[in-house]
Amino acid sequence: MWRPALAAADVDYFKPHSLRHFYAASLLSQGVPVSEVSAWLGHTSVSFTERYYAGLMPDAPDRARLAIDGALRADRLEAPGRRGGRGVRMTG
Repeated sequence: MWRPALAAADVDYFKPHSLRHFYAASLLSQGVPVSEVSAWLGHTSVSFTERYYAGLMPDAPDRARLAIDGALRADRLEAPGRRGGRGVRMTG
């Protein structure tokens, strides 16, 4: 079944397990949390998923930076004199 389909699609190399990698890569590249992808793949730990697919999440540091930038920007838009915003207490 696979060989005729691959030949018709002009694909030289394919393993059914490649679909699993395609699934994980597609989800991760669209920003689905690695913890969710790890659970769906049945991995015993998120760290395994992170190690295996780390190269597919190169924008993770940028997403984290943008998230904290947005949180800090929202805090500055709060009423003057109020610290923390959104129920977060700033200490220090």
